[in-house]
Amino acid sequence: MLINFELTPLQNVAPWGEPDNLGLSWFGLTDGQYWISAGEASLFEYSEHARSAGARRYCDYQIARLLEDILDMLPSVMEPVPPALVQYLSGDSGKKWRNKLSSWSIEQFDVIDEDEYWRLTGYADALSFNRFLDSAFKRASGNAVTTSWDEVQRAIMTISGDTTA
Repeated sequence: MLINFELTPLQNVAPWGEPDNLGLSWFGLTDGQYWISAGEASLFEYSEHARSAGARRYCDYQIARLLEDILDMLPSVMEPVPPALVQYLSGDSGKKWRNKLSSWSIEQFDVIDEDEYWRLTGYADALSFNRFLDSAFKRASGNAVTTSWDEVQRAIMTISGDTTA
């Protein structure tokens, strides 16, 4: 797996803020495109259809966001999911797991003991959400879920999302 990026030339980086108070932060200066080479696949690369509609070739956002997200999930992906649970957390089953966890969290918030609720949701988050590379901030996004660091190293990732918009 290889994380690739191209920074936007400095003269093309637009400052943020109100018209009378524009500025750039370190985060804004990381504007650019990024993509992940995972074996034969290129993650966060838009389709020809999307590019013909005006999208750039790769994810066009602050590169620091990708770095922050990967660093946030790193402690969780360093600990493998027990093999018996992998089938429930990956692919379509993984989507069902996350949806069920979300609805369970809402339903149980006022039902069970508060300490027990946070203990259980902490475990569930460590198994799923903390392994989820979210790109929902993009109009046409893909998401990657991994169940172990070995899986990341081998670039066996489950991709979901519509990249044809």
